[in-house]
Amino acid sequence: MVSLSDEDIRSRSFDYNIIKRFMPYVMVYKKDVFLGFFFIMLLTGASLLIPLVVKNLIDKSDCLVGASCQDIDQVKNSILIGLLQFLGLAVIVASSIFLSDSIIEKVGENILLDLRKKMFMHLQDVSISFMDKTDVGRLMSRLQGDVAAMQEALQTSVFAIGDFVLICGIITVLLSMNLQLGIMTLLVMPLMVIVRMFWLPRAREAFLDARVKSSAATSYLAENINGIRTIQSFNRQQFNSLVYENKANELLRAQLRASKFSSLMLPTVETLTGISFAIIIIVGASLVINDKITAGVMVAYMLLVQRFFDPIRTISMQYNSMQRAMASGYRIFEVLDIPVTIKDPKKPLDCPLDGSIKFDNVSFAYVEQNYILKDFNLTIENGERIGIVGPTGAGKSTISNLIHRFYDPK
Repeated sequence: MVSLSDEDIRSRSFDYNIIKRFMPYVMVYKKDVFLGFFFIMLLTGASLLIPLVVKNLIDKSDCLVGASCQDIDQVKNSILIGLLQFLGLAVIVASSIFLSDSIIEKVGENILLDLRKKMFMHLQDVSISFMDKTDVGRLMSRLQGDVAAMQEALQTSVFAIGDFVLICGIITVLLSMNLQLGIMTLLVMPLMVIVRMFWLPRAREAFLDARVKSSAATSYLAENINGIRTIQSFNRQQFNSLVYENKANELLRAQLRASKFSSLMLPTVETLTGISFAIIIIVGASLVINDKITAGVMVAYMLLVQRFFDPIRTISMQYNSMQRAMASGYRIFEVLDIPVTIKDPKKPLDCPLDGSIKFDNVSFAYVEQNYILKDFNLTIENGERIGIVGPTGAGKSTISNLIHRFYDPK
């Protein structure tokens, strides 16, 4: 009997097979994905150019103050051109953010819809025997939470590529403008790596634990709503309320723990950014005084460093999102892989129908070797009415289920 795996999948490493099976859903919208990626790259390029434009503006402005300036009008024109470039880049950044977010969000929502429709349609065809042994809440968790996790992973993975390109671009620009100041500024990188090594495993465990607790609470809630008639019949309201309260409290504790790890990254990044700023101010000011770099270069360094650590923090968070997506993808395709055991043959026999029903030595068991019917024979002629009586477990409902072909005989 096919059954769904336990919800408590703590971690799942990168699985190429899951990505391979997920890609056809993405490729349906490949034009939109590539268009969104184009705007992300445009945003990345514009973000790198803005500090360089600011650098040139500051250096040109310094020229107006100096007595050695030969052509003030030419400098003013250069400053005006620089301002127009800055405004143009600002418009490109704003437009790219809006367009990339809109397009990727649209693709993610469409894929989410496609997955849910595919899972829903598949569940319409699976055997009743599977549904008898599967919690409704567990299926709901896959249809809702796991599909949403895959959608989130798609959106964040596209932006993660842009963040990675931005990090590489910033490092290149920092080192190319002034090698000494660039190396000094990047000295905080090992600290970031060390922090990430300690933070990531614990944060990953906390995020996955919150996901598991959320699935458990959602599953129990769905089961109670679905079985409310039975719960009231046996007067289990108070007991079930206590069980759900315990699950909800476990979820609260898990979410608070995950929130602590999530909140830890921002002050860490801000601290490292402050250290980098201090290095730029101390070392950069000395280089400016000694005429080794211009004031514009120093300001450009500060702007680039301000942008440098944000994508690192984002990528660290996206890594956890990707791990959750691997576990969610496994559970989604586990549902889609449930075999449809009752199938009509492609070329059915052309049998004349006379309205009669006949059981000819039929045997059936819900559980292997535990037969409800054994070599059962029954004939009901067309138009004939019969009554089936017997004690509980004798097979009355089983006969009806077999007639409706909810199950196939063994």
